[in-house]
Amino acid sequence: KEKKDSSSTTLLIIGIVAAIAIFLAYDKDLYEKVDKRNRQMLLDYPEIIDKIILLLGAGMPLANAWQKIVQDYKQKGAGKRYIYEEMIITSNELKLGKSEVVAYESFGRRVKLLPYLRFTSLLAQNIKKGSADLLKILEVEAVESFEERKELAKRIGEEAGTKLLFPMILMLLIVLVIVIVPAFLSFKL
Repeated sequence: KEKKDSSSTTLLIIGIVAAIAIFLAYDKDLYEKVDKRNRQMLLDYPEIIDKIILLLGAGMPLANAWQKIVQDYKQKGAGKRYIYEEMIITSNELKLGKSEVVAYESFGRRVKLLPYLRFTSLLAQNIKKGSADLLKILEVEAVESFEERKELAKRIGEEAGTKLLFPMILMLLIVLVIVIVPAFLSFKL
């Protein structure tokens, strides 16, 4: 009788497990990148609102205010900010002749975050119906967004504290070993 070689079955199982592990690792990495993008956008929201309020309050039309914010971002050349990149896309759509309402609504749908959806619906509603109270509404939105940003910063701080808990416990154990081991060795002598 011939001996059956079971290494091919083992190799197949290891291959399947490795493929699943790689798939899950890439999936987790993608979720982390999306979470980072969303946090950055939420942190930038009050700044965007404040800039829009400032420019609209100075008498600039909404489309020109949008273009000005995009232009300032391009000139600064600072690190990549996801919300400004989305605003560049919307700015390009406006330059190509897309209507303001459709461009702002598609901006909100691309970003997919509740504060930006509220913001773009306010802008679209203002363009469609014309509202003299847009500045007042945006000022209230700015105050609310600043409060939300403070809450988000608190949450991020709490998460950082939680992540540091394990290294702190590990350091405590090392210190205890450094103190206790010499004490036990001195008793045995």
